[in-house]
Amino acid sequence: MTRTLLSLLFALLLPAAAFAATPAAFVPTEGVDYVVIEPAQPYRPLQGKVEVVEVFAYWCPHCAAFQPMVDAWKRRLPKDVRFTYVPLTTENGDALSRGYFATEALGAVERTHAALFRAMHDEGTMPMNPSDGELQGWLVGQGVPAAKLKAAWASPAMAADLRHASAFEHAVDIEGTPTLVVNGRYRITSGDHASMLRTADALIAMLRRQRR
Repeated sequence: MTRTLLSLLFALLLPAAAFAATPAAFVPTEGVDYVVIEPAQPYRPLQGKVEVVEVFAYWCPHCAAFQPMVDAWKRRLPKDVRFTYVPLTTENGDALSRGYFATEALGAVERTHAALFRAMHDEGTMPMNPSDGELQGWLVGQGVPAAKLKAAWASPAMAADLRHASAFEHAVDIEGTPTLVVNGRYRITSGDHASMLRTADALIAMLRRQRR
């Protein structure tokens, strides 16, 4: 067989081989990987953005284990996707949900969020059910201004945040933490943490295609 014929044969076979080596795109299954929420209940919708919410609890060991994965994952999200944390809460809140919303209002979430998980689950420097004073003291130690923190803790905005978070969690039927909700319409039910993020990626890609 001549060298020219070998080259032609290789060129014909290469696309088929390359296609066979490419894994099929993951397609999540309704009722297995996610449930559909009717009607959709977005948390803080923003025109032109796909919303991804993680409902979490600081005392939850599964949320603590999930946090490093979420940190890495959200850094590579497209610019038209907005990621938001929502603490599991009641209308009246507790120290931990108030602590989250106070740090959010003061722009300190990136500084305190993962650090609080570590303090509770790895270092043992924060109790699982801290008092307001214990958590405020810890947050001040992380560089959050004490006067602004105290004002945010008891503000009308705090009360509104607690009510809104509680209403959202009931509307999307949160069954446990951590839970991801996409556009208030898809509550992800995939089993392990990696599967949750894989399903979120697939739903995000689907919603972005629909907008084009």
